[in-house]
Amino acid sequence: MSAQQLSDLTAEVGMRIPRSVLANLESGRRGNVGVHELLVLAAALNVSPGQLLFPVGYGDSVEVLPGSSTDPLVAIHWLGGKRLAPRLKASVSNSPVAALEWHESLVRQIEGGIEYRDQKRHEYVQAMEGRRETLRRIDRLEGEASALHSLVSAWRESQRDTNLADRPERPPQVADAFASLDLIAAELKTLKESASQATFLREGVDYADDRLKALGSRLARLRWDIDSKGWLVPDLPNRVARFVVERSTSELLGFPEDEPSDDQE
Repeated sequence: MSAQQLSDLTAEVGMRIPRSVLANLESGRRGNVGVHELLVLAAALNVSPGQLLFPVGYGDSVEVLPGSSTDPLVAIHWLGGKRLAPRLKASVSNSPVAALEWHESLVRQIEGGIEYRDQKRHEYVQAMEGRRETLRRIDRLEGEASALHSLVSAWRESQRDTNLADRPERPPQVADAFASLDLIAAELKTLKESASQATFLREGVDYADDRLKALGSRLARLRWDIDSKGWLVPDLPNRVARFVVERSTSELLGFPEDEPSDDQE
């Protein structure tokens, strides 16, 4: 990209940086860049301002302060408020950026969890509706199988005192009973597996509910931390708010609630 083309792009984002200025910056004749120029150049190049200051992906170290170098990604996190100055070797800063990003992440997780839970509930309801008919079918088949077993048992009992070589072939009724029992056994196995699926789906619903409660508890604690530091607590979508139990300071810190005095009783 030529200096003139970049100059034209800066004009499109609202403030033209002359070609001559860009040429001086590139050649090193001008050694400093104003904050407003940095922002305009980043917008024109479609990158973040941090990437112009700290070239992530193009080197393993960058000087962020006099005599202090670090990984470019660490430097960008510092610039974005996610950590303290690299020389302090701290992973989390006292800036609201990290807290609010974590807040946003938890909200997204809860929204996704709600959709997952609702899907599992729908599957469970459908399975329960089919399960009732399945159980009735199982009862009917087990009744039929019991009658067939009685028929087969009676035939076997009648053949007990007959030599194996002298036994006649199975009567058609008995042969049909054996074949029917095989078919019923196969169908019962499939039906019982289908009936147990509802129990499995119920466990999925319970797991989704428990996860939502855990996420809601984390978000409640985070919101209390944000508020306690004097930062603005973000609004919550209605369907997320119901999973966030706003607890008192004493509960969050692990202290029991004040007992009522004699005058209050």
